[in-house]
Amino acid sequence: MTRCGRKSRGGTSRIWAASWRRSASRWTRSCSTPRISRSTRWSNACSRRSNGLEGRGAENVPKTGPVLVVTNHSSVLDPPAVGALAPRPLYYLAKAELFRIPLFGRFIHALHARPVRRGAADPSALRTALRVLEGGGALLVFPEATRQPEGRLGPGRSGAGMLALLSGAPVVPAYVSGTGRAWPKGRRLPRPAKVRVHFGKPMHFDWRPERDRKEQYAAASHGMMAAIATLMDGAK
Repeated sequence: MTRCGRKSRGGTSRIWAASWRRSASRWTRSCSTPRISRSTRWSNACSRRSNGLEGRGAENVPKTGPVLVVTNHSSVLDPPAVGALAPRPLYYLAKAELFRIPLFGRFIHALHARPVRRGAADPSALRTALRVLEGGGALLVFPEATRQPEGRLGPGRSGAGMLALLSGAPVVPAYVSGTGRAWPKGRRLPRPAKVRVHFGKPMHFDWRPERDRKEQYAAASHGMMAAIATLMDGAK
């Protein structure tokens, strides 16, 4: 386990700073490039020690090749927190409205976010996600598709299962705690809180042509949420 030690005062702002430093150094790199410079590793390690972040199981994330990292979602801090502790760059999809917020939109784009329309079918989102995976990248996905209160899990939607089955990529479940206390939905500004991320063992979902397509998508998403729930129980 990576212990970050000390108090988490100001930790939420440093979560963003840690991810920003990692993203800035890779701004012009393609999603298929998993290499991280020594200086970036050193900078990120220093940030983890001082910002109240604590991680476990990062070795479960393959360092090369396509992978889906699926986790619970309780705060806008989830992507930078998971990204700061992952051993490689993570791409993720975010609702399109966020990209229209001055400065913030540019910031999350720098953190490898890609826009998706909520509440409507968006074929381009699926194409973007598959393109990342086909290029050998790592994609962060929230199966719940919307934020939940800290310590609670919502049902997994079929989109995550669809990505896993169509891409054939391994799936690494993760559980994030503390971000919902640091910056819950509805709160204007973040507050200090200890944030922990636990990465589980990789999972694989195999396509079976004899079974109903939509049922397989739903079953895969359910399996992801079950794995996240197991990690949550272990974190208590």
